Amino acid sequence: MTVQIFDTTDALLRTAVSDEDGHYLFTGLSTGAYYLVFSASTNYVPTTPQAGDTSLDSDPATNGVTSLIHMTAPAFMNNIDAGYQEPSPTSSGVDLQAYRGADGVYVEFVAYDVEGDGYMTLYLIGPDGWPIWEGTTEVTASPRQVCRFRVPDHLAEVGGTYAFVVRDEVGKIWRAPAVTVKPFAAEMIRMSLVGVTLAFDSLPDREYEIQWTRRLGTPWQTVTNVPSQGKRTTVVVPHPDSTSPSGFFRIVVQ
Repeated sequence: MTVQIFDTTDALLRTAVSDEDGHYLFTGLSTGAYYLVFSASTNYVPTTPQAGDTSLDSDPATNGVTSLIHMTAPAFMNNIDAGYQEPSPTSSGVDLQAYRGADGVYVEFVAYDVEGDGYMTLYLIGPDGWPIWEGTTEVTASPRQVCRFRVPDHLAEVGGTYAFVVRDEVGKIWRAPAVTVKPFAAEMIRMSLVGVTLAFDSLPDREYEIQWTRRLGTPWQTVTNVPSQGKRTTVVVPHPDSTSPSGFFRIVVQ
């Protein structure tokens, strides 16, 4: 979760990223009035503001923005809870990630609980807060659907962090303010009589097809299929050709 603190002139003073337990801290601020802005990974959803258990509900009023917080002493401490929670697999929402494929940068997300046939639109947001690129894909009503977009080469690169917005099939907006493009890389761990052991960066809940060819430019043949083991997948690939250990592998996400 990203937390930003602003003063009454709307000047951004600090940015913090929460730890794995959701805790964050701002230090070195003077007495005065401030407000906070929360944003989280898009597969987390905010609870209802100011409702129910104060340790679990959301303190920000709307859109992750708090009302003014008045600090009266240098040692002032206050716990402001964003109230984000992880949805169940069938909850409405999207789980967005970006990675580098063989032919460019892709952004994909899993859309949950698609209510009806329609279109999903992905916007890449520029520094001024306005879209600089958009892509659209058709979806059908389903509990879970993968949407994938190819981003133009000049707009995204590996290691860069970008802001995206998704508009779903009913017009609801989902924001992903800080998405880092990850490399897609594979390495050969070992070669034995059993086969070649490959390890590669992977996308959770996906399946991969391992393909092989003796020489580049000749047709690829599928050797095996493997489900993702999380963010890193290791697979033993049987020797495609027992007469020769040479050749090339490629990994295709399904």
